[in-house]
Amino acid sequence: MLFVVFFAIFITVDSCVPTQNIVTTTTTTTTADPFPCNVCSKIYDTTCQGFGVPSTTNWCTEADAVPITYNLGVVSEVSGWGVTCHTWVTCPAGTEGRFFFTGSPGYLSGDPGPVLAFCAESGMDVGVWQYYYTEPYPDLMNIKCQSV
Repeated sequence: MLFVVFFAIFITVDSCVPTQNIVTTTTTTTTADPFPCNVCSKIYDTTCQGFGVPSTTNWCTEADAVPITYNLGVVSEVSGWGVTCHTWVTCPAGTEGRFFFTGSPGYLSGDPGPVLAFCAESGMDVGVWQYYYTEPYPDLMNIKCQSV
């Protein structure tokens, strides 16, 4: 009889499995397009903080909200420059392109867009961004999409 009780207890204890809570987590990683240029840096003004900053009448669009894609290669408009880092800037509705040229006292209004900015990856003007408007192409320090 002792054997039957022991066997019954053993089977009961052996069949109990503690429950385990399973937690499922999902991680989402967002990556921006890799910056393809080797010598030139990004040209868009990274100090822009978006709508309403610093005020509702004086703000500029954040870099992530402007559809800027940098390319490395020969662009037909300035093919004589060889391989350049270049981008076409088109500002979102409610903003216009503003350009900070080398030697200017501040940002100046420009074309409504799209605007070509390019930077030589080699040669005499290596690393200098320029605005495709009229030759000689003016040197650019920064571009931003400013509220109108």
